[in-house]
Amino acid sequence: MGTRERILEVAAALFAERGYAATSVRDIAAELGIANPSLYHHFKSKSDLLLELLKEPLRRMEMVLAEAEQLTGEARTRRILEGFLESLEVHSGIVLTVSRDTNEIPESLRQVALEMRPHITSLLAEATAEDDRDLRIMMAIGAVDGVVKGLTMGSEDEAGFVEQFQKQRSFIIDTILKILR
Repeated sequence: MGTRERILEVAAALFAERGYAATSVRDIAAELGIANPSLYHHFKSKSDLLLELLKEPLRRMEMVLAEAEQLTGEARTRRILEGFLESLEVHSGIVLTVSRDTNEIPESLRQVALEMRPHITSLLAEATAEDDRDLRIMMAIGAVDGVVKGLTMGSEDEAGFVEQFQKQRSFIIDTILKILR
């Protein structure tokens, strides 16, 4: 594993453990046993590190949305929900970081994640009941956000988050599908 990958791995672990705001570049460098300038050679700032960590879950969601476009009705909605939840589970450390430190995350990074929402909304609209469609979609997205927040608050670490998440995945999907019907 190269230095850049090690930096990302350590940063993700420290962000998840301590929080984004409480983790400094100095902490990451110290954990790696390198000098700050060496870290800055790979990443200009702590927010650049977080942006890099967000790229993979966002890329994964883009792939899921492309797959979902090939489906229709409830199969499309189910694929979007499953893909989103899979991404959260696989990238649980970054989910914990972003969920717990929402107010500490730079606005520009929050916007990166929000840019995908209109596409998700338009894909969900097809399989959503016509009466109060916009409200149903907002409620479904809000439900996912709420569940993620709740599970992150109730989990001390990544393993606890993933365990709770796996136990609840089917229920979460079924409940959101009911909201959208």
